[in-house]
Amino acid sequence: MTLEENKRLVRECFDVLNKQFEDPEHYDASVLNKVLSPKWANEITSWFPGLNRLWPDHHIDITNMVAEGDKVRCRLATRATHCGEWEGIAGNGTHWTNTGIWYLTVVDGKIIDVDSTFDTLNLVKQIGGQGSQTRLDSGVLIKLAATWEGIKAAEV
Repeated sequence: MTLEENKRLVRECFDVLNKQFEDPEHYDASVLNKVLSPKWANEITSWFPGLNRLWPDHHIDITNMVAEGDKVRCRLATRATHCGEWEGIAGNGTHWTNTGIWYLTVVDGKIIDVDSTFDTLNLVKQIGGQGSQTRLDSGVLIKLAATWEGIKAAEV
């Protein structure tokens, strides 16, 4: 695939994700199989129940995208309302915005790997958490990688 085709595929993936957030009851998660490898389609689909409880109006915008070889990097802007407990912070109706980066690998017309980093401290502060809930080192802010384990744990 060309670099432009890889970028188009990644845009389509985020379009599919945003549609799921907009109408989760009528969403057919199998459409992810069109853009993702089976492993990632299953992984991302497993996030939806937790995400929908935590942040039911979650939306992702791509603000910048760069492709090189089989890699695509996306700078993202996300927003939602905090409605469920996450990282020990009870849902409180706070609207938040955040930024992050997804690193995707595209092979044979499918996204086969995703790695992401988000400004977790920024999110924690916006929804009412304390700086002590995150890692500060010698007064220097360390941007923490947002793992989806916290979202999966919210399903329990």
